[in-house]
Amino acid sequence: YLVWMGGIWYAIVRYQFLKISPAVVSECIIAGIDESFLLLDNEFNIVRVNRATEGLLKVSRKSLMDRPFPEIIVESSSIADELGRMRSGAFDSFSCRMHYRAAKGSPVLIDTKLKIVRDASLDMIGILVIGREVKGPSRFRERYRLSAREADVINLMVQGRSRNEIAGILSVSGETVKTHCTAVYNKLGINNKIQLIHLLKEYNLISEQQAEATAVLLK
Repeated sequence: YLVWMGGIWYAIVRYQFLKISPAVVSECIIAGIDESFLLLDNEFNIVRVNRATEGLLKVSRKSLMDRPFPEIIVESSSIADELGRMRSGAFDSFSCRMHYRAAKGSPVLIDTKLKIVRDASLDMIGILVIGREVKGPSRFRERYRLSAREADVINLMVQGRSRNEIAGILSVSGETVKTHCTAVYNKLGINNKIQLIHLLKEYNLISEQQAEATAVLLK
């Protein structure tokens, strides 16, 4: 065992197997951020993005690089004005909700924070843009494309109805309900009712008000 460990240690030292540069570490961190991440230069051009941003906008990183940030924002004029004020020293950071232009589908509403990045001399070297998608019913419908019947099944499942009860309410067989449930789970990428509830809450589709029953209106 000691000989084996010694051989591994020698290989690590001799061939620098575990030598990791700060650049590699920063890339790994950026790639792993769940929120949308963009880094802008002093001219507000995009110089770094992460996978979350690519996924939201349905574009490749290459197509975003070096583009002026306001170009990908619906409220481009207003954002350009605020960025200009930030650069002139009015404030170091600001937050707002803005719509990112997606390559496919409707614009994506993002709750965003923009902050100046400074070097050791406190000179501005860029702007960090971090945002999280504001999910809602329309975004849910657009993303998952559920049929009217599947929407009915989800609503009844959330109300705690059994398969037989759902079948009776919708005037279909139990096997048909099972088929709809399977289709819903496959479309949503989930495996059970707990995950369904969690996903619906993410999109603000479940009321937080206390009542005898809860309805999820997806149609």
